[in-house]
Amino acid sequence: MRPPPGPPPPPAPVPATISVTPSTATLTALGRTVQLNAEARDQDGQVLSGVTVAWSSSSPAVATVAANGLVTAVRGGIATITAAAGNATGSARVTVEQSAANVTVEPPSHSFEALGDTIRAAATASDEDGHSIPMPAVTWTSDYPEFAAVDSTGLITAVGNGSATITASVGTARGTAEVTVEQVPHSMRVTSPGSALAVGDSMQFTATVFDRNGHPIDGLTLTWSSSDTTVAAVDQEGRVLGVSEGSVEITAASGALSASKTLAVQGEADLMRGALIALYESTDGPNWKQNEDWLSDAPLADWHGVSTDAEGRVTQLALVDNGLRGTIPPQIENLKTLRRLWLYSNELSGPIPPQLGNLPELRSTTRCGPRGIFSRSALSSWRFTTRYGRTWIRSMTTASRCCRRSTRCGCWRAHRPTTWGCSVTGAAGRTSPAKRAFRNSNRSRWGTRWDTTCPSATRRAP
Repeated sequence: MRPPPGPPPPPAPVPATISVTPSTATLTALGRTVQLNAEARDQDGQVLSGVTVAWSSSSPAVATVAANGLVTAVRGGIATITAAAGNATGSARVTVEQSAANVTVEPPSHSFEALGDTIRAAATASDEDGHSIPMPAVTWTSDYPEFAAVDSTGLITAVGNGSATITASVGTARGTAEVTVEQVPHSMRVTSPGSALAVGDSMQFTATVFDRNGHPIDGLTLTWSSSDTTVAAVDQEGRVLGVSEGSVEITAASGALSASKTLAVQGEADLMRGALIALYESTDGPNWKQNEDWLSDAPLADWHGVSTDAEGRVTQLALVDNGLRGTIPPQIENLKTLRRLWLYSNELSGPIPPQLGNLPELRSTTRCGPRGIFSRSALSSWRFTTRYGRTWIRSMTTASRCCRRSTRCGCWRAHRPTTWGCSVTGAAGRTSPAKRAFRNSNRSRWGTRWDTTCPSATRRAP
């Protein structure tokens, strides 16, 4: 009798599972490598030795793997590396993510010669092994944006004279470019308040130097000269003194650049006559109601509305309700001895030229009566317009400066929000009957308000 058979032999060990270490890896530069190891276990969980493992990459364009499990970075991306033995597999996740180690800015330096000029800088980044990083995210900054500013695309703009460092950042890596802004003179212009000067008077000339984009350049040394010092002399600050009658060129130079302006030096009488002619031409003089002797060779005192002193200098212009239409010309400043300027009840428009505020003798105007005095500092902001036979001052802020000394005045506000006027009342501060009648009739018709003093009127709401 045979003995019973024994138990069947255990199955031969075969790979049941494979684990890959490390299970994840990140490569920060192209060409960098990482060694992966595979461990096979049988169905009983026992480690198998001598098992042949086949390695493969899901994306060889990102990372390749050798037969011994050595993984090499090829380009940015993610690849799954798989180890296989029999029916068992295991895998690891490999990320190729280049990290910038170096940043280069082109051009590395640049000099601007005019404000507003621009240049676009370009930044390239590479990893630790010198491999270029495609399309890196670059952050641009300037340490002195008041000299050179840079936008998010690397466009550098010259803002002011000075030096700045432009920095391109990719991650923690930095690259720089040095920028200098130094305006180069390209053109020059000479200006002055007027084109005519009286003998013995002076006038300040100004010279401005510009770069090629038209931006002024400060701090340059200027040299001034006169083409004929017997007619006019000029100091090195640009102040010109009229010496004798004639025409002269006043020139300013800076380096190789120069610019000139012609100046007519005239006698005082010629200047005054020229100023009156300019007023005549700019206010439709041929159609004035009265223009006797204007533009003639007669003495200025014979011209209608013109009064002079014993030496023939103009002291008063009285052209009330005379049909003047237009603007007051800047040549009015040549009437240096003008004391009174009466132009109300005309159709004057536009701003009063600021030169009027330079008249040293001007004392009286028609706004506040014979004893009223202009506030010369406010002249440049006053505007004239005619409404209902009266000249109104279009300025709330200057109405309070309308009257001075013993003149009492009241201010009214018309139905138009920005229109103000000022008028003289009686010596004791009482409104005349005629003024009361005008006030009362127009309050209801035009919605005007009346106050006894200019300052309070300016503070009242419409």
